[in-house]
Amino acid sequence: MTRTAGEMRQLIRDYVRAFNARDFDALISIYAEDATLEDPVGTPIQRGRDAIRAFYEGYGAHPSFLQLTGDFRYAGDAVAFSFFCYLGETGDPMIVHITDSFRFDGEGKVKEMRAFWGEANIHRLPRQADAGDQLPLAGRVILVAGCGDMAERCAAALAEKGALVVSAGDPDGTAAVARAVDARGGRALELTADLADRPALERLAADVIAMAGRLDGCVNMLPGDDAELSARDAACVAAQARALEGQEIAGTIVSIMAKADGSSAVIGAPRTRARINRLVRNAASPDDLESTLVWLMSPASSGVDGQTIGLSPAN
Repeated sequence: MTRTAGEMRQLIRDYVRAFNARDFDALISIYAEDATLEDPVGTPIQRGRDAIRAFYEGYGAHPSFLQLTGDFRYAGDAVAFSFFCYLGETGDPMIVHITDSFRFDGEGKVKEMRAFWGEANIHRLPRQADAGDQLPLAGRVILVAGCGDMAERCAAALAEKGALVVSAGDPDGTAAVARAVDARGGRALELTADLADRPALERLAADVIAMAGRLDGCVNMLPGDDAELSARDAACVAAQARALEGQEIAGTIVSIMAKADGSSAVIGAPRTRARINRLVRNAASPDDLESTLVWLMSPASSGVDGQTIGLSPAN
């Protein structure tokens, strides 16, 4: 049995949803009767459906979920896909970055599952980052366009709440953002881009989708000032809105400005399912900026669209 690319993508998504819902019948249904599971590679192999079911049921006692972090790789009778697994253990919770591979038999059932991860792929989180509502951005890929201290803090805050961050900007800046994200237990991909170049800005969203497999939100902190910046930001937002229209989750776009300048990033953007808002810092405290941004990017702010939100200056 040969699966199409669309069928394979759906199988992987169904697998992740079944794990997160603790639907063990659905999980086991993809496996052949004599299948093997090796998770991680190098540990004892689980053989047969009963042993594999017991392996998955072992996760039922702890808060845990999977989040895909890119598209699959499929060749011949095998597929590989990457994700992170959140584990809310009795000690510090952790995120483990994993790549799984499935091999299929002639009936289209998984005959071999192998999971590739090790100590270097484990990121331990502070206790306040525990499960459920504490990770409201789980399952989302968010572009952070911009570098510097503010971008580093914002990217790290988004990643700490479950997002896979794509940092766009110059190589040194994106490397610094990635280090800040890693320090708080998250993961960031780096995308080199000239944020002063309008055509480059209009390609950003498509470039992120090509890199990460999807895009669910954008945070824009572009260099420049006054009218020139507003024009580039509006063009960037318009391109992002078009890209987000095709995603499964209604996307969110937030442009962060240092101060109000009388213009709006919403102007010129097509009206799509994407929510488009503007956040004016007004010298607010970094903590206030982080918490407001996370809220705007999360489902909790689903009714906020087309707004300019000004933060109070820090005392």
